[in-house]
Amino acid sequence: MAFLSGLKLPDNVSVANGRVSTQSDKPGLVGVAIALCVRGSSSAADLRPIATMIAAALKPTDLGARTFALYVSDMDVTYKDEAKVKDPEYQVHLWNGEPSASAENQLWEVLAG
Repeated sequence: MAFLSGLKLPDNVSVANGRVSTQSDKPGLVGVAIALCVRGSSSAADLRPIATMIAAALKPTDLGARTFALYVSDMDVTYKDEAKVKDPEYQVHLWNGEPSASAENQLWEVLAG
């Protein structure tokens, strides 16, 4: 996924993998899942600000324009989800820092952690 190659993340975060998938009831749109390794973290609370950074970076891209849902997970060394968050309404959320980063962090649905 080309988007991941230009993504600026904190020093303690690395990308494990990313994938794009389709859903039959959302023609022309895709779901994006990004798995990270976040050293020193294993909770959704720690993952939310990183996921928010990714959501904001994705939004203005061609891929972001076609994304209906965004999943971000923090994987442990055995590639199990330690924390996972989802924005099932990615298209309707602005991800532009308004009204605040704190408010955006609360948009994430916690799936694990």
